[in-house]
Amino acid sequence: MTLRTITKTICIGVAVLLICYDVIPFLAPERGDTISEVIAKWGLKFFSLPFAFGVLVGHFFFLRDGTAPQPRVLLPLAAVMIALDAASSLWGVPVLGWLKLHPAVMLLAGIPVGLWFWPQTKSDKI
Repeated sequence: MTLRTITKTICIGVAVLLICYDVIPFLAPERGDTISEVIAKWGLKFFSLPFAFGVLVGHFFFLRDGTAPQPRVLLPLAAVMIALDAASSLWGVPVLGWLKLHPAVMLLAGIPVGLWFWPQTKSDKI
């Protein structure tokens, strides 16, 4: 079994497990417990979450030719964003209030970051 097969199996297994779990809170009488509802609420509170999903979209779905830049910029950027997010959301510090935009804006802002700093390079195996 190749690593590619193992990776595909793990991805499919995790997706199936999450979908199967999500049925339980969906069928419960209380609302707001499904994975998508929890993530949507967190996305309204923590601006770094939709930004991180945008970075993942830029990473997974946009392929580039040639050698890719190293993602060394992402770790300090993530640390700064999480620190600003924690200061703003958890402790009420008025840090960069303009970042409290609609989650879709932060999602779209993350896509070029993922594309530029953490792109997938084209491969013959894809």
